[in-house]
Amino acid sequence: MYTNNQLPQPGRGRRTYSPEFKAQLVAACRIPGMSVASVARNHGINHNILHRWLRELPDPAPARLPQTTLKAVQPAFIALPITEPIAPAVVPADSVHVEIQRGDLSVKLRWPAAETPACAQWLLELLR
Repeated sequence: MYTNNQLPQPGRGRRTYSPEFKAQLVAACRIPGMSVASVARNHGINHNILHRWLRELPDPAPARLPQTTLKAVQPAFIALPITEPIAPAVVPADSVHVEIQRGDLSVKLRWPAAETPACAQWLLELLR
């Protein structure tokens, strides 16, 4: 006869994570093409926790140019001669033409028809 003499272990308590660990996982999630669910699964945590950390931890500030550099570069008007009337662009029959608007992203794409599979793969990566 088999008997278990150990006392039943109480339920698992609330886990705590270091700020460094949280920042590391959030940084991994912000890599283009990286899935939050896969990062969570690879580290053994629930994806909802990782989504909460993404909301709570601010995005790192984008790199800014020094103020002196901004003052040195002044916009200027450049006059260009127009030699012939501008005609609308004609898309050759042997090419793929795609226009996509998704949020702030606007893409106009012309791709050779012979390379359609490569175009489809590129679009999948872009829209991921």
